[in-house]
Formats: sequence, structure tokens, C-alpha cells
Amino acid sequence: MNIGIDFDNTISWYETSFREVAMDEGIIDGNWDGKGKTELRNYLRRQSNGEKTWMKLQGLVYGKYMDSAGMMPGVANFLVSCNVRDHKIFIVSHKTEYGHFDPEMISLRGEALKWMDTNRFFDPEYFGINNEDVLFADTREEKVNIIDRLNCGWFIDDLPEVFDEKHFPVSTKKILFGTHDSDQYQDRMVLNSWRKISEQTMGQI
Repeated sequence: MNIGIDFDNTISWYETSFREVAMDEGIIDGNWDGKGKTELRNYLRRQSNGEKTWMKLQGLVYGKYMDSAGMMPGVANFLVSCNVRDHKIFIVSHKTEYGHFDPEMISLRGEALKWMDTNRFFDPEYFGINNEDVLFADTREEKVNIIDRLNCGWFIDDLPEVFDEKHFPVSTKKILFGTHDSDQYQDRMVLNSWRKISEQTMGQI
């Protein structure tokens, strides 16, 4: 079985990274008492040039500071289980080559691959993913076309907009990852943990 997975905020976890990087870069100071990525995004967007600041911070987190990212809880067990069962994993990410407003021009795609290598994604005795099966797209439309070409039985993503693309393949089952309102979506499963995703795709492990 071919299983496709998004990367940012589906496999990789940045919940603490955004605050830490924002403080290191002087974007916020120690007096900011918010929590989490979403609260920080909303706070920055209310400031002067806030959208630009937020985009700059995203580029830093996904690029220069990528090594501070964690792994989403439960995803390691899922990937090991797939490797044991010979399910083929494709990672398909809508990620530009470079971050916005980055004078250092650090490759976001290159940093993501280095992070995966460090976390043993390409180790045949661990996750066993072929690095050629990590694919990047410049647009959501291109991402959906890649998913279609790969003939994925399942695709897992945290962004509803990916599944809303009109050319998303009808033969691929959709799993929307995260704390979304399941009543809002009739054409996809909404699951908020990798344990539940494992049970849905592979049965009780």
C-alpha cells in the first residue's frame, strides 16, 4: 500500500520552536506570555507589518532553525510499523525552495531533508524511506498532481485546503490530521492522533 504524508505540522512539530526562534531573533521579548504557534501568529499579525514578520519567522523556523523542530507524537511508531509491513511511504510537501525575506537564502527543502536524515527517516532498519520518495511542490495544485501520480491509497495532511483542491484524486482516501471540526467535512476522516491514524490505516497494532 502506498501512503502519502504531508511534512510540516503533520510529521514535523514546531509548537515550541516558533516562540524560541522569535525570542532568539528579537521578534518578541520575554514579556510575551502567549502559548503556541497559532497564538503567536495572531499576535504578530496584529502588529505593524505583522504579516511580513510572520512570514519571516516561518522561514527562520523551517530553515535556519529547522534542527530545533520535534517529531509529531506517535508518528515514529506509525512509520516503523509501515516499514515492518512493507507499506511504501511518500512524503509530499508544499514547500518553497527558500524562505520569505531570508538574506541568507537557506534552502528550506535542504534543511528538511537534513532533519529527516538526522532522525533516521532514510535508515532501512528504522523508517526505511527512500530519499527519492520525498517530494516538494511549489503550489498546492502541483502537490495534488504529485499525490495523484503516486497512486496513494491514503493521504494524511493537516491542511483542509489540500483536500479541497478540485483535482485531488478520488481514489485516495483522505485523513485530515488535527483538531478540526469533523462535522464540517463529509469527504474525509478527521483524526487528531497518529495512534488513531495507525488504527484506521493498518488496524490494531
